[in-house]
Amino acid sequence: MPVTPLTGARYQTPGSHAVHGAFPGPSNSSDDPSPSRHVDIAVAVCFAVLVPTVDPTAWWLPLSPASLSVLLAILVPAVLAVACARTAPGMAMALVWASSIIQVFTLRDLFLVQLAAPIVAYAAARHGSRLMVALSGVSIVVGILVGAAYLVGIGSWALLDVDVIGAPGRDSFLLSRLIPFGLSLAVPLATPWVIGVIVRFVKQKDIAELRQREARHDADQARELARLRAENASLARDVHDIVGHSLAVIIAQADSIGFTPDGEVPRIREATANIATTARRSLMNIQDVLSRTTDATGDIPVHEAQVTELVDSIRDAGRLVERDDHGAARTVPPQVAKVAYRVMQEMLTNALRHAAPTSPIRIMRAWTYRTYAFTVENDFDPSARTAESGRGITGMRERVAAIGGTLHVEVNPGGDGRPRFTASAVLPLNPAEDSQ
Repeated sequence: MPVTPLTGARYQTPGSHAVHGAFPGPSNSSDDPSPSRHVDIAVAVCFAVLVPTVDPTAWWLPLSPASLSVLLAILVPAVLAVACARTAPGMAMALVWASSIIQVFTLRDLFLVQLAAPIVAYAAARHGSRLMVALSGVSIVVGILVGAAYLVGIGSWALLDVDVIGAPGRDSFLLSRLIPFGLSLAVPLATPWVIGVIVRFVKQKDIAELRQREARHDADQARELARLRAENASLARDVHDIVGHSLAVIIAQADSIGFTPDGEVPRIREATANIATTARRSLMNIQDVLSRTTDATGDIPVHEAQVTELVDSIRDAGRLVERDDHGAARTVPPQVAKVAYRVMQEMLTNALRHAAPTSPIRIMRAWTYRTYAFTVENDFDPSARTAESGRGITGMRERVAAIGGTLHVEVNPGGDGRPRFTASAVLPLNPAEDSQ
């Protein structure tokens, strides 16, 4: 099965229309292919040829200028009605009425030209607007009543026992014949109209189902696109956190070399070894993130080892780290463990960048039955400006909010007259339940 690109494009179908009101909307003839118009013209030509050649009544024979004029006056509107019945059912209905009115004024009986009426009735019900469907239904009822009265009045050949007309009791006879003959006219006129309405509804039902499938397809595409975008954003945040933390540690370690006496070769080698180790670890973490093979687990030893690794990386950079845990460590759900690791990594990175060199970085963690909370705080020198800029706090807020947690950032007076920066996160241990 071919895969459709996630472009949001919709399948297009000729003649697709919305469904409104009691009757479905009209078919858009401008969307139909040109061969259908050729078929309309071919049917009209056949109709124009067959009516005068096949009609058994042949009332125009022997042909004369007068009879030919009457025949053309009746036939031409009917032929035009057949030709435009599908594309312009309203005009077709008017042409049929014009042909019938001429037939009545010239006192002509039934003949094959009346076949135009059922054709137009079907086309109006199938292709016309909702208003045209209603008007064509009313027109059929009026046509049946007027036609029955006219044909009974002229003694049409279509009536049975026509030789009885004119006998005593003629008024009661006309009434007794009018109703059954009107019902007989209703069959060829109303049946095509009913069929047209049924086909119309069936077609619109198919179109509605197709549009529902299109809507579901579009919704699936939108969800897939949103999922891919969320994955890309998560990937970008992970890479940002890994690179930011590693670079901050490397910069701090590299800066410490400049303050090391030249004779302290072991300390210099230790610093350079720490730089190399941090860089290798960062590269491995990025490779793991790109391959999505190292999602954090909720096991206590694994998560504690990850936290210890973060703390050791800060200490290796020459900073004093104070760690304080309250309560017994609890198993953390995998998605919570991943968020906790990345947020704590970003907090420590910010502390490493901005903390005063002589002040400690404090890490405090606490577990309750429902939450896992941790805080990173450090004193900083407000006069020191850093060139780094980014969306670290915004990224942390997004991560924490995604699992129903909260992030609180504040600046308060600290030790030695320096302000103290505090970042605290509270994560639910049951994010699915807390989000309900």
